[in-house]
Amino acid sequence: MKQLDQKLQATSLLETIVSSIIFMIIFIIAMHSMTNLLVHENRQPGYLIVENDMKKCRSLIEKEGIDKNVNERYFSFPWGKVRVSVSPYKDNILLIHMASEIENGQSIGYHFLYANE
Repeated sequence: MKQLDQKLQATSLLETIVSSIIFMIIFIIAMHSMTNLLVHENRQPGYLIVENDMKKCRSLIEKEGIDKNVNERYFSFPWGKVRVSVSPYKDNILLIHMASEIENGQSIGYHFLYANE
């Protein structure tokens, strides 16, 4: 069996640094390009954004209370608005319906009961 008699010369430190810098520049350009491709303007808000804002409305309602004389109330957000409708249910209990009104999109709605104390 033959052995290899050829020996490879070791690369210099300068060549190693230059090649590392070239690979790093190519990697940075690729990552920058990928992030620019994935970021785009989306006029429809995400479901989680709408859901979070609906929870904020509900906590505001619980904090401020409900006036029996007000049938509808609107809360504005950058993506649209939330319509809150109040109707009597039983005794001191009110039925509250919350519906999101997203511009050119689907809506999310909830019903919950609120007891005046």
